[in-house]
Amino acid sequence: MLLDKALYKGNAAALRVLNTQFDDVKNQRLQAGNAAFNNMVVNAGSRPDQLYLEWDQETVRQFRLDEGDNILNRLMPLGRPVPIGRTVLGNTRSSDMGSFKQSMTGEHGSVFDNVDYDSDKAIIPVGSNGFKRNWRENQQLSLEAFDDAAIQQSEAIRTHRQGVIGSFMDGHTDDDGNLIVVDGVSWAGVRADSRVDQIDLGAGGLNIDFTSASLSGLDFYNGWLSLAQTRYVTNKITAPAVWFVSNEIFWNMQRQYNANDTQGKIMAQLLTIPGVAEIVPSSVLTGNQVLSLVLTTQYIQPLVGMGVSTIACPRMKWNDPFAFEVVSAIGWQIKTDFGSLNSAAQYAAS
Repeated sequence: MLLDKALYKGNAAALRVLNTQFDDVKNQRLQAGNAAFNNMVVNAGSRPDQLYLEWDQETVRQFRLDEGDNILNRLMPLGRPVPIGRTVLGNTRSSDMGSFKQSMTGEHGSVFDNVDYDSDKAIIPVGSNGFKRNWRENQQLSLEAFDDAAIQQSEAIRTHRQGVIGSFMDGHTDDDGNLIVVDGVSWAGVRADSRVDQIDLGAGGLNIDFTSASLSGLDFYNGWLSLAQTRYVTNKITAPAVWFVSNEIFWNMQRQYNANDTQGKIMAQLLTIPGVAEIVPSSVLTGNQVLSLVLTTQYIQPLVGMGVSTIACPRMKWNDPFAFEVVSAIGWQIKTDFGSLNSAAQYAAS
């Protein structure tokens, strides 16, 4: 999601898009009232590019922090850069084709068939937030060598990060809380979207509470086994998944599997189940919530139309505030097979 070439090693097409994105950001910065910006920084002996460099470094630092939401950190390396002009990206899916026959003579004739295709799409909206100081405070910023501006940008990046992971969990929504729809396409988030295998842990489903301190090690194991079996058998996803859990579930897993302490902790037993590669806590999950993802581009990809960038807003009048926006364009592509079946993303909650 960042303007970091290391994320796209060996992919020339992705690198071209990435370079185009960065050139666009630099042009926007140059056009964003730099004359006024120069006046703001001259007394501190700094140049605009030095402050932008500090802000970019802060962006990288914030997006590499844990802050409890490991989900975003694991998704970042899977990002696919796309041109900022692309608002919807399609994904073609093919069906099975034909049937195989055998005989001793080979005279049965071949059965010809055509592959059927359908498609899925993902939208890539623009997300933004910002910070500003009134025009009289530019002297204060200069005297403090822009430490205050750096702090404000740091908090703005933190807010932007929370917005990005929020869109992954709960969908792309407008100011009224309604899902953004483009050409009939929307993203409702992993907690509700149809591309994600939704599992009910409540009384109408598996009826198990992984946060309960009274849940036995065996019942915990059997409940987790049911989730893994659904992925492996029903959804036919045999690739190992990373399982993200709430902090409450994570700490409940640290209990001993049985009273005799002969099999270690509950978590150690869960990791023996096929398809459970890792169990990681995340602060964006609460209570009895579990999210499992196969973290490969075959199944899931962040779509990045614009890396996270801090850009100065133009000042039209002498007393306009010094304002800056933190902007990105990020969508989520969850890939299922023909007919929207067999999802590699699974969300379970009660």
